[in-house]
Amino acid sequence: MKKWNSFAMLGVLLLSLSGCGLLSGAFREGVENAKKGTENTSYEQIEEDQIKEEFKERVLTTNKYKIEIESAEVAPDYDKKGQIVVLSYSFTNNSEDLLVPERCFSGSFGLTQELEDTIEDLAPAYVSYDSGFSKLKEKSLAKVKPGKTITTVASYKLKEETDSVLVTAYSTKNTLVIGEEVIEMRKKE
Repeated sequence: MKKWNSFAMLGVLLLSLSGCGLLSGAFREGVENAKKGTENTSYEQIEEDQIKEEFKERVLTTNKYKIEIESAEVAPDYDKKGQIVVLSYSFTNNSEDLLVPERCFSGSFGLTQELEDTIEDLAPAYVSYDSGFSKLKEKSLAKVKPGKTITTVASYKLKEETDSVLVTAYSTKNTLVIGEEVIEMRKKE
């Protein structure tokens, strides 16, 4: 019995070593491809001209979805110790898959706020339950069916009281900036 266990262990060891050799070959191939600027992938390649992305007049359009920013309001944050900006937006799923608006929004946009001496990135924030936005915020976490449009919100913690924020849209294929827009905010009454 001990001999069989020894042979089994030896077989596992040999298989793992041969796997390392294959892995290092794939690693070397990946490094060479990176040096050449080419990529060898097993997933379907999408031509550059097939991917259409633009951000104009508060509307981000991609092959998979469209986000239209409708308004921006200043509201109390979750613990009522500070303020947040709440962006109301419509989300249209143009793909054949279920999509979560919050993931698409946070992967496509960044918000910054200009202060006296610096420009600060804004972090996502929770809306107060009694703010009137909580039901809309919950919708941002739901899976939207193909071809459907919903209205929802995204919220970000403000560093200081301000009248506007800069919304930057990033490409979903390479994270380059595809557009920026200053959005004026109104105070929630």
